[in-house]
Amino acid sequence: MGQNKETGFKFPPLGIRLAAALVDVVSLTILNRAVIFLFGTLITSETDDSNKEWFLAPDLLLFGAMVIFLLSLFLNKDVFNGQSLGKRLFNLQIIKQSTGQIATPIECVFRNVTLIIWPLEVLFILVSPSSRLGDNLVGTKLVYKQAENIDNPNWTKLFLAIIIGLLITAIVCAIGMLLLFVVTA
Repeated sequence: MGQNKETGFKFPPLGIRLAAALVDVVSLTILNRAVIFLFGTLITSETDDSNKEWFLAPDLLLFGAMVIFLLSLFLNKDVFNGQSLGKRLFNLQIIKQSTGQIATPIECVFRNVTLIIWPLEVLFILVSPSSRLGDNLVGTKLVYKQAENIDNPNWTKLFLAIIIGLLITAIVCAIGMLLLFVVTA
């Protein structure tokens, strides 16, 4: 565990960072699967009892919106006080490198945009265990949370960060669908 002598922040070792990330991925995946299962059950076709397959539901636009919302949770996982569930369990927090203040919700969303290219993130963190690609692009750092480093939520910034996360996810999904149509056409 490293410590910055100037700021007094302690940096978590790679194993703790990976454990927190694993908690995030597992918890968000379970949440995503549960919502998709419940949603699928609710939109099951009522017209034909022999064919109740949720993925054949007529309202695919609503289903697509739900998928975009659920995927955006990965971008928005750290917007509350610079902490996700995994970071809370391991007492970690995202801060701005320049000031040592808690990263804003919008900075946390942009930090997580690089998760879309997660194989590159994995390579980057193996080469530089103290920070992710997203940290370097946005100017943030993951540290052990200090008791006095607590911020009251700015609801406007939280709302804006969630909207930005949804828009980024929608754009990525739209590009993916366009590529799928081009490849299969």
